[in-house]
Amino acid sequence: MGEDQIQHQTKDAFAAAQTEGHVGKVLYSLFNNAIIVGKRVRTETDLNKGAVSVGYAAIELAQEKIGALEGKDIAIIGAGDMAGVIAKNLAGKGPKTVIVSNRTFQRAQELAKELEGIAIGFDRLQEIIHKSDLVLVATSAKHDILDKENVWEAIKGREDKPLLIIDVSVPTNVNENVNELPNVSLHTMASLDSIAAENVARRMKEIARAERIIQEELKRVEEEEKLSDADLVIRKMSLDYEEIRIKEVNKALRCGESIDQEVLLDDLTHSIVSRICADIIKNLRKAAMNGDREVIEAAKIIFDVKNDNE
Repeated sequence: MGEDQIQHQTKDAFAAAQTEGHVGKVLYSLFNNAIIVGKRVRTETDLNKGAVSVGYAAIELAQEKIGALEGKDIAIIGAGDMAGVIAKNLAGKGPKTVIVSNRTFQRAQELAKELEGIAIGFDRLQEIIHKSDLVLVATSAKHDILDKENVWEAIKGREDKPLLIIDVSVPTNVNENVNELPNVSLHTMASLDSIAAENVARRMKEIARAERIIQEELKRVEEEEKLSDADLVIRKMSLDYEEIRIKEVNKALRCGESIDQEVLLDDLTHSIVSRICADIIKNLRKAAMNGDREVIEAAKIIFDVKNDNE
């Protein structure tokens, strides 16, 4: 389910290997096609769409309830692991301000620095809530840190401005009675688990489509691999025969008008055919003298030579 992250790790590994000179023809083809397959899966299926982690589900829920987070004032209460996960999922969302508050102020400062936000002491929670459109609560407290009474005090004077509170703490740190306040909405882990479960189920349905894409691309790679040896021979033949053609044409041109055009063309084409066939004839005769029937039979197939009784 971490397909995006794995894709980035694969691309980074590929780039590093190339930089250090460890990528040959086979590895180049393998990595390059793996990246192509990953891109097809991402663009043609919904396999990586929708949150399956609580941290991302919290942000997805917030956007569902209050719209894009760009220009919004967001508060994160707590600075532990879960708060850090939520913070990472805020990247690129463009909030106006991000305020981080934690009982240990130093940890709040560290997380705020990551977010280019502001760290504010835990004793100023009401001030923080008053300014916020969204409050994300992720602490390890064993009791309620927000309830109807202190949230009401915080939103006085801004009653018409909606406030969304998402509490991902276990146990919960926000009392359900805050839902009784005007323009205040509370969501807890139950909402997030439901979102994650729905998205996991949706992704599972996409696996078959992703596997079909992989099989299509695998077949294409196998066909290319089968053709690669033939392509090498064809390319060499084409270059050699083109060189013969150019040399013979130049030789004919040097003869100028001294030779009848019909004779000139006859000599030119005869010479080209003779030179093209020279190595083929030599190697076929060599194979025949050595009793190498496989070469003879292969030549029959290549030049579509039928036996007299066929």
